[in-house]
Amino acid sequence: MNHTRILYVIDSMGNGGAETQLLRFLARLPTDRFEAFVVLSREAGDRHDQLAKLPIVQEVTVLHDKGRSSIPSLIGKAFKVAGIIKAVQPQVLHSWLWYSSFVCGLVQQFCPSLPLSFIVSQRGDYHARYGRLRLWLTEKVVYHHADVVLTNSDRLRDDLRHRYPDKHIS
Repeated sequence: MNHTRILYVIDSMGNGGAETQLLRFLARLPTDRFEAFVVLSREAGDRHDQLAKLPIVQEVTVLHDKGRSSIPSLIGKAFKVAGIIKAVQPQVLHSWLWYSSFVCGLVQQFCPSLPLSFIVSQRGDYHARYGRLRLWLTEKVVYHHADVVLTNSDRLRDDLRHRYPDKHIS
């Protein structure tokens, strides 16, 4: 039987809420139907080993930051993720948190013919948190390419549905 391959991209496996939600989700994902591959786009984090031990997780790749993030670093990471996509051949690319979603949005921007669905898990209100430039980049690079945006609250879901009525937001 063919398994659905999902490539998850998240900043790190630190002790935050998004990381906890991803661990809980992966622990419940049926291993007879899915295979999970994970990219940690900034650093390993304290719970890297816990993630790697989950039966569903086939491989964990860490893209370490060398100092401060920069535009060339982001672009380099996007091309690394694109290479991982070509090697793993997932059907789904699922990003968590702004930085990782931006990297994945760049992948979609540079490689629009990749045959996969792009899911973005947004864990907070970017419109309340970020300035105009970052919001513009989010709209053009992340939301524009996302097939689905998942949120963790009804208020955030409703706000994004109002702002982006053509997007599938759950």
